[in-house]
Amino acid sequence: MSSVTGLDKRLQEVLTRHDFLEMRGVAKEVPIFIQTYSASDEDQLREVVKGVEQLLRKQGLRVKHVDLFELVLQLLEAKGYLDVVLQEEASWSKGDLFDTLQNVAEPTTALVPKLMEALGPDTQISLITGSGRIYPFLRTHTILEALQPAMVRHPVLIFFPGEYSQDADGAAPTCACLARRPPARSKTRITAPPTSTTSTSRAHDCHHHPRARELGLR
Repeated sequence: MSSVTGLDKRLQEVLTRHDFLEMRGVAKEVPIFIQTYSASDEDQLREVVKGVEQLLRKQGLRVKHVDLFELVLQLLEAKGYLDVVLQEEASWSKGDLFDTLQNVAEPTTALVPKLMEALGPDTQISLITGSGRIYPFLRTHTILEALQPAMVRHPVLIFFPGEYSQDADGAAPTCACLARRPPARSKTRITAPPTSTTSTSRAHDCHHHPRARELGLR
């Protein structure tokens, strides 16, 4: 069974709840949530998000859908690097390409300000995709770390290709993020498979992050 089967209905149910939209229980934390899915279902996930966005809009909610990959492309184009990258990527070393993308889309000074501009001040809920497409050049945990509580005043849901497991004692964690190596004391992790089923990239681990919560819909 696909990891996104029925996800549209479950998302619609949760995202339209008043307690979710009003961020009850979040206190002073950044209201960011993570919903995982299988990387092999990437195309289906995009259709699900598109459908959920339309359904939420029909219910009168102000929704923004932002693709992080498209955001990075916009930054490259704005700084005059996009054509150069497209034309010369094959001749660049992975290190040079990595450094260029990281410098152009540096989270604190470039990507997060661009993201906040895209989300807008009057949005009620934001749906963010593309986290797997920008890995490993940009990691979601670096974006989370650059976000400040005052920046986000509405629920933000990030879709991430990975798998979720609970603590050894069965307790549900309060949050999760992306990281290359979890600390030794961490028992909860999300294992992210490559975004392409034909990729030979190794999976990367994820662990608790104080600025994100696992939505955990199945």
